[in-house]
Amino acid sequence: MLLERKKLSIESKKKDLPKEFIKQNLGSLLIDVNDVYERVRNGLKVISLLDSFEDLYKEDGNGVVALDISNMEYDATLDNIAYAKRINDNLCVVVEDILLDEYQMYLYNMHNIDGVIFDIGNVDKDDLKNIVFLSQVMGIELIASIHSIQDLEKTIEYPETFRVFMVTDDKLTDKLPKGAYVIKDESSPYDENNSYIVIKRKRYE
Repeated sequence: MLLERKKLSIESKKKDLPKEFIKQNLGSLLIDVNDVYERVRNGLKVISLLDSFEDLYKEDGNGVVALDISNMEYDATLDNIAYAKRINDNLCVVVEDILLDEYQMYLYNMHNIDGVIFDIGNVDKDDLKNIVFLSQVMGIELIASIHSIQDLEKTIEYPETFRVFMVTDDKLTDKLPKGAYVIKDESSPYDENNSYIVIKRKRYE
């Protein structure tokens, strides 16, 4: 099961790269994160879902790009994000991942990831509190994937953090906070007059 594999991946990474080591060395690794929310607020309508980390080097960096790392190990492949951002510091990168542990926030920060789309139903209340705190300190946008009212209720305590959502049930859209933005995949009905952002697969030759 993907969830269990992700848990094992996190625990393995903790042994190889303890949180204390990451914290001590962040100063030499960091590139400033870019503000995902500001780009959305300023009229961004499409997030480009890339097939390959190599595609990062082909992007002009004016929008927001996404990579699905939910079935990946936290290995050197993710270094491509930081490398690409060194070449183009305007590049804004969001990952789709299974976020379970605050330790992952240190990894996202180390790899200069600007935001993470995650299923909030997988995160318990105490872990979420720590994750939200780190997101604020690090400037990493948390984009909650919402499947139920219970999921949405988890975000209510953090209105300054959860401003962009991915919603799987259109009935929940009306229950989002006023001014929230909604990400949909390209197969969903899309109304250009609404505050919807489409996540659309982008293919390079």
